[in-house]
Amino acid sequence: MTRSGKSGTVELPKHVHRVTKRRKNGAETVYTFYTKFRNTAAAWPSLALPEPVERDFQSRVAICEALERDDKGFLLDGKRLPDHAEKDFWPASRKSL
Repeated sequence: MTRSGKSGTVELPKHVHRVTKRRKNGAETVYTFYTKFRNTAAAWPSLALPEPVERDFQSRVAICEALERDDKGFLLDGKRLPDHAEKDFWPASRKSL
């Protein structure tokens, strides 16, 4: 999927999408997410990612691609991870690799 913006065109990895939030005062904020099975009944919760130009982006996408999911949440290499909304989700996922 190719996205264009003010600084050019960037190829985003599969399952990664960006959302632009526009406020009444004209300010815009862009968020980047990983959502597997997006827009289907089987959609995973969206996992917030850093901006694609940040150093941590590629490592977090690699973690997302290695994730599995069951009824209780996310698994990485058979280890249960904290809830994706918790602050310790990403540190725990790095330790599980």
